[in-house]
Amino acid sequence: SNARHFSIRLVDGRTIEGTADVRQRWSVPIEGKDRPGSTVVADTNVGRLIGSLNDWDPDSPATTNRGSVR
Repeated sequence: SNARHFSIRLVDGRTIEGTADVRQRWSVPIEGKDRPGSTVVADTNVGRLIGSLNDWDPDSPATTNRGSVR
């Protein structure tokens, strides 16, 4: 599924929750590894949000699919 559930607790104690629908995926090489990310549209308890999710994990092993669009 392209849907990703999330919950973010703000410093003031409020929580933003919702579901982000992936519209586009990409990956760029950084430090010899893939840095995957996504453009998303999120339906949340504070309204609709549009933005990017960064899935960079510097501790993950390098992959052979560097720089490809996913």
